[in-house]
Amino acid sequence: MASPGAGACGGAWSSSSTAAAAAAEDEQHRRLKRRASNRESARRTRARKQQQVDDLEAEAAALRGSKAALEHAVRAAARGSAAVEAENAALRGRARELGARLRSLADLLRCICVEPSAFSGGLHTMQQQPTTIVTASQPDTMHSSYYY
Repeated sequence: MASPGAGACGGAWSSSSTAAAAAAEDEQHRRLKRRASNRESARRTRARKQQQVDDLEAEAAALRGSKAALEHAVRAAARGSAAVEAENAALRGRARELGARLRSLADLLRCICVEPSAFSGGLHTMQQQPTTIVTASQPDTMHSSYYY
């Protein structure tokens, strides 16, 4: 038979080894749980990064579309500007021609009003005889749409 002290000592050793085994088992369980948690966290991180990449690619595509639309608008504005500049140049030329014509007509009126006797037979005779007057090379009815 075993002595009572031996049994007590053996029982204590047995319970401490069970406690150690339980602690090791708990540690193993915590490690496995931590690994699973880390894997899940890494999966969420990869998914979040992928979503960020997808969002940035979509934004880049939208910006490329906006850029193309703005470039088209700039080209259209440049064409419109060139057309307006051409029309302005034509109108300036027309204004110079009309100014010269107006000065010529003013000179003619001055001659008629100041020196009516300079014309033999007066105004009636002048209307019967052809007179050369500086005229514009283009008709008065010219419109800006003529250039387009």
